[in-house]
Amino acid sequence: MSEAENKFFTDQSPLSHGEEGQRSSEIFVPSPISSFDEDDTRATEQHLSFSCPVDHSGAAVHVQGWAGIHSEFPPVILVHDLGENSDFYAPAARILADRGFQAYCY
Repeated sequence: MSEAENKFFTDQSPLSHGEEGQRSSEIFVPSPISSFDEDDTRATEQHLSFSCPVDHSGAAVHVQGWAGIHSEFPPVILVHDLGENSDFYAPAARILADRGFQAYCY
C-alpha cells in the first residue's frame, strides 16, 4: 500500500470536498502498468445493483454494491446523506472492493 493510500485509510480528519462538492482525488494516484500479467486480468470485484423492500406498502431503496471476490472481511455499508445519492460513494466502494471488502451503498 502506498503512502497516499495508507493516509486515505487512516486519516481521521473530516472529509474535504473540492469545488464541485466531490471529495478530492489527490489522495489516490494509480500507478501505471509496467508489464502485462495475465493474472492481473482476472475479475477482482463484482458490481451489484438491486432494490430492497423497506416496508409492507411496497416502498424500496436502491442498493448498489461492490463485492471483492472471495471476501474474508465483513461488509461495509455506506449510507448517503440528504441531497446525495449512492453514486457519490461509488469510488470509495470500489477502493474497498479492491482491498477485499464487500461495500454496499444506499
